[in-house]
Amino acid sequence: MRELKFRTWNKYRTGMHYFEIDMVIDGDGICSRYDELIFMQYIGNKDKNEQEIYEDDIVIEYGVKRVVEYCNSCCQYELATYIKGIGGTVNNVGDINWSQLEIVGNKHENPELYYNE
Repeated sequence: MRELKFRTWNKYRTGMHYFEIDMVIDGDGICSRYDELIFMQYIGNKDKNEQEIYEDDIVIEYGVKRVVEYCNSCCQYELATYIKGIGGTVNNVGDINWSQLEIVGNKHENPELYYNE
C-alpha cells in the first residue's frame, strides 16, 4: 500500500507544511483553520532527484514547465502545460515517465514559474 502523505500551503501565512495521514492537525500543530489551507497529496512517485512529487508541483519535462494536477473525471494525475494568454493542455498519465521529471517548484511558492512564455 502506498503512503498517504500530504502537504498544505497556508494562503495567509505563506508556508508549506508536510504531514502524513496519521498526524493530527490542530491549533498547536499545523493549523486549525481549513479555509486557510490548500491540500496537496503525494502522488506516489519521485522525480529524477528522488524528491517526492505532490499535486501542484511544477516540473520540467523535455525542457517544458508542467504542473502536476489531479483529473477528477479520469481519476489519475496528469501534467498540464500553461501558456500565457492561451490556457492549458494536459498529458495523459500513461505517457508520463515520472522518474525523468525534475521538480523546480510549485504553483503556490513559485507562481512566477506557472506559465511558459
